[in-house]
Amino acid sequence: MKMSKSESGKLGSIKSTIASHNKRNERINEYNLNPILCKCCGKPILYDKRINKYCSRSCSTKINNTLFQKRPAVQINNCIFCGKETKNEKYCSHKCQMNHKLTIKINNTEYSIVYFKKCKCCNLIFTAKKLQSQKCNKCKELYGNSRSELMMKRAPYFF
Repeated sequence: MKMSKSESGKLGSIKSTIASHNKRNERINEYNLNPILCKCCGKPILYDKRINKYCSRSCSTKINNTLFQKRPAVQINNCIFCGKETKNEKYCSHKCQMNHKLTIKINNTEYSIVYFKKCKCCNLIFTAKKLQSQKCNKCKELYGNSRSELMMKRAPYFF
């Protein structure tokens, strides 16, 4: 009995798949005699994963975490202005930063650019950058900043 081309092709493909499976099994057996070992724990790596250096993600992270430098520990510094301990590089607070910026050193003596003045409205002491300032920030918000409004509050009988 004569075989058709399709039948002979099917037999050929079956034989070739069997041959390729046998070759693959031979390669696996050969690999298993001398397998690649995990760089972390020393376990043999499977044939399908032979390209990998590690047997699992946990082994990989153990090794890789030792290679890269971690964030440095928090360094404790002293505030430039007041001397308190702080985690920041220079100042312990925004207030110290502003006070330090508003002081001038002349011949190793510190002079403040900020003026301490008494508010004309509420008689509280406040800091002012200008010598002409006469009201604290609260009074400026309440009564405005004009001199005529200030004069009306101090001496209303003039107007």
